[in-house]
Parts: sequence; C-alpha cells; structure tokens
Amino acid sequence: MRLEVNIWRKGRNVMAEIVHQDEGLRTYKIIVSSYDEKYHIESCDCPEIDKNVLFIRGRNSDRDIKISTRYFNTEQLAIDWCKNINELIDEINKEPTEELSGWVRER
Repeated sequence: MRLEVNIWRKGRNVMAEIVHQDEGLRTYKIIVSSYDEKYHIESCDCPEIDKNVLFIRGRNSDRDIKISTRYFNTEQLAIDWCKNINELIDEINKEPTEELSGWVRER
C-alpha cells in the first residue's frame, strides 16, 4: 500500500489523517487527478484538505502527523469529496504493474 488515509465525515465536517505514505510520493506535484480534473491528490507542504484536493505529506516533515479538517458548505459537497478522494487513493494503491487511470502531471 503506497498511501493509507483515515477519512472521517460528520455532516459537513471532514477530517483526514495520513496513516502511511511511501516516501516516493513526497514530492511537489499532483500525484493523481480525476478524469474531469475536478479532484486531485497533491504533495506540497503538509497534509491539508482543500475544496477539491487532498494535500498529502510534502516538504514540511515537521507537520506530518497533523490531522486535517475542513468544513464544507453543504453535506453533499463533503460526501462527494470523500467519495472522490477515496477513489483516487485506490488508484494510487493499484498494483505496481497497473497504470493509474487518473492522469499524473508534475507541477
């Protein structure tokens, strides 16, 4: 497993904790995006939740253990975020011989 994330949702609140992340994913780039490019997982500075993004561990290793939270405008937006980000995590964790079906691009 290359990326393991605990995600909790209570109403409009979403929380995420990076449980495990391969060091090879600790870069400054988008790791994987949905086909419509609406959602993506990106390594940048530290774990954080944005409107359509899960930022995973990046340059600031002092903040690796941080639990990220976000309050969405509607419960449906929170549900959609969780569903789409979980699908992208599954893409990252495919067998190494399988191609990522989302696209990957460097920033």
